[in-house]
Amino acid sequence: MSATSTLALRAPPAADLTASRIARAMLAGALLWLLAALFIHYLGPRGAFEGWRLPLTYAGTVLVTIRSNIACRRLAGLGADQALTVVAIGSATALFMDVVAFAWPDRIYGSDPAVLLGGAVWLLFAIGVALGLALLTTQRARTAP
Repeated sequence: MSATSTLALRAPPAADLTASRIARAMLAGALLWLLAALFIHYLGPRGAFEGWRLPLTYAGTVLVTIRSNIACRRLAGLGADQALTVVAIGSATALFMDVVAFAWPDRIYGSDPAVLLGGAVWLLFAIGVALGLALLTTQRARTAP
């Protein structure tokens, strides 16, 4: 690998990460978590995580994640070179909300163990996709001429 093709991630300038932008990235993560929770609650019992629907759920997740990463960056007011930072903050917020949701007595995601497992695995996949795409976006933006 040449020096120009290596992954060059460095800390963003402090001026770019204001408290307001961090809060907006957290808000984006919370909103995406809410959409994911609704998806699991309503579509999980209808078979989104089983049979022929499962590959469609995962393929659709990749497509939706591409757009949601862009929307999160715009909501936070940061450019493509900050994509990984925004998505990491939003993902951490969403993961925290997942912990609360899974422990909630009323079972926000539902009570069927198969739906809970399918939803949990899907959430991990979605966050992995979001972070991976954000890493590629950040690297591309920071190494562009």
